[in-house]
Amino acid sequence: PTVFLDRLENTVKSFIKDGRGVIVIDSLNQLFISLDPSMGLSFIKGLKRLCRKYSLTTVVTMHTNIPGFEQIESLINYMVDGVVVFDYDPAFEQVGLPLRRLRILKMRNTGHSISWVPYRITAKGLELVDTKALLDVVRKMTGKTG
Repeated sequence: PTVFLDRLENTVKSFIKDGRGVIVIDSLNQLFISLDPSMGLSFIKGLKRLCRKYSLTTVVTMHTNIPGFEQIESLINYMVDGVVVFDYDPAFEQVGLPLRRLRILKMRNTGHSISWVPYRITAKGLELVDTKALLDVVRKMTGKTG
């Protein structure tokens, strides 16, 4: 991980100006499949130091619910500044509507709600979904009231 972090820092130095930039890594799963877990965690610590040094925002994905990754996931959640979970609402999935939702589990140094936020992606971007209105539509479609 040290060699990769050194290369990443050299890239950051040549592209980032005025502490503005984003590093996106998709996904950590491949890293942990390829490396010993302690090396993967060492990489994450180094990435965190690098981003603080250059005032960068980092977005890293990790696909969860993979057997054997539970302890690594817990350690990563402890180490990072923020954790956002994305999935589908199971209640709407049962009726055939794959409604996306997100929840901010952790965001250091800022207030946030941990409630699920339903959304959809449209040509205009991300839009919040009014689940009560959507439920009314489902009820009308199925002939159920209440």
